[in-house]
Amino acid sequence: TFYDIFSEYGDITTFDLRHGNGNNRYGYVNYETHEQAMRAINEGSLITPNLLVKKYVSSEDRKLNSKIKNNLIVKNLEEFIDENTLFSIFSIYGNVSSVKIERDFSGASKCFGYV
Repeated sequence: TFYDIFSEYGDITTFDLRHGNGNNRYGYVNYETHEQAMRAINEGSLITPNLLVKKYVSSEDRKLNSKIKNNLIVKNLEEFIDENTLFSIFSIYGNVSSVKIERDFSGASKCFGYV
């Protein structure tokens, strides 16, 4: 089950699998720690090519973030740098709301991302 798959990444505090329009399914997984959630984001998309795993952002935050443009693009990253590492590097300088490394269809880093 999806619960079993995602429990491999850490201690799940809440889990909710839902059915959308047609055959679309989506779910929410909440982990005990930020590190566990980031591991699921980094490695979860590798389970199957069609599975998208990303950080949940509420509609209120999406509206707020669309008005505030303070994202950085970070290029020429080494292939081994993941979201956790990028988060750690930039959180030294202040609050980081999100990080994302662009990946190809196989899950390999495209060596750039956003903070």
